[in-house]
Amino acid sequence: MRKGKGFDRLRLAAVVATAAGSLFAGARSARAGGATLSQGGAEWFIQNSGSGPGTAPFLTPPCMAGERFTREKEPQGQGPGIGAPQGTGTGCAFNITSASTAAQTDAYDGFFLMAVNGTQYRDPDGVFTTTATSVTGGPTTIAGLTVSGVFTAFSTAPVIRAVYTYVNPTAAPITVTVAMGYNVGSDSSTIVQATSDGDQLVETTDAWQVSSEGNPSGDPVVTLSRFGAGGAIGVSSSTVVLATAPAEEDQIDNYQLTIPANSTRSLMFFSRLDPTIAAGVAAAPTFASLATVQAAGFTAGLSAQQLAEIANWSPAGPTGGGTAFFANVPTLGDWGKYLMVLALGGIAFVATRRLRNPR
Repeated sequence: MRKGKGFDRLRLAAVVATAAGSLFAGARSARAGGATLSQGGAEWFIQNSGSGPGTAPFLTPPCMAGERFTREKEPQGQGPGIGAPQGTGTGCAFNITSASTAAQTDAYDGFFLMAVNGTQYRDPDGVFTTTATSVTGGPTTIAGLTVSGVFTAFSTAPVIRAVYTYVNPTAAPITVTVAMGYNVGSDSSTIVQATSDGDQLVETTDAWQVSSEGNPSGDPVVTLSRFGAGGAIGVSSSTVVLATAPAEEDQIDNYQLTIPANSTRSLMFFSRLDPTIAAGVAAAPTFASLATVQAAGFTAGLSAQQLAEIANWSPAGPTGGGTAFFANVPTLGDWGKYLMVLALGGIAFVATRRLRNPR
């Protein structure tokens, strides 16, 4: 009888351990200072760093310890220039500081920086959540919105996706200006090779653009995807525009975004690295619309609800009274998991006591 009770206790402990393990099976590691994604023949380095276009609103503030990134061309703090620092001003914007392929290096000098109403987004503690294919910046509050960002790479192509998400927890709509900052890293040798309307001029109506460092290109050829055909919003204005002559390697695009009451909206962007100008131009139409990026597999990991909330790719966002509720249902975070494990442990304790002292 004692042996049977012991077996029962061991079996119950195993069940509890399995349940606890399943709760954390999807958990991701956290990394401070920076993170690297190596997928699709390319490597992307992400930091809360002092790089980018170097003009307002991306006038990069001093960085936190361990987050400083030294640029080749410009002094520290000269990046694409987007905005006042978030919070106390001791941090820098969440962005891709550099990228490379097997054959070429030195793409970007700060890419996918983002600011809301002139305030840069940064991971609030500089500790990213990472997987093999993604780096996520933690949520912070800007202009009454809960803002977060995630970069995702793909094993199938040298493509990186940026998704910034804006949650409005209030009972009234909030309209903001979102600025996106880019430095393609081609310095004074920048050449715009193609845009979505068929010319070599970057305009607010261009969904995508391809640029290089020289002709042929010394650095990777960079494609930037700004929005998709049929999206509810596009680029409202550009305060700095990538150009060939005189060469301009920086770009800042502005988006007017309204987040309805108790709802979520996102903005999605892509960049691709190619070894030759011809390859970059040939691949760029992949980013024409939501349908084309879905067909290429570049929306992997995003639910139908999340896709509907992406304002610069989806026509109108979620509709109907129920969608806002489902968009904001809380998920089980780490603290919830810890409490669940404690609860399971309590159940196991009570069960073993009853096995030991049957009535």
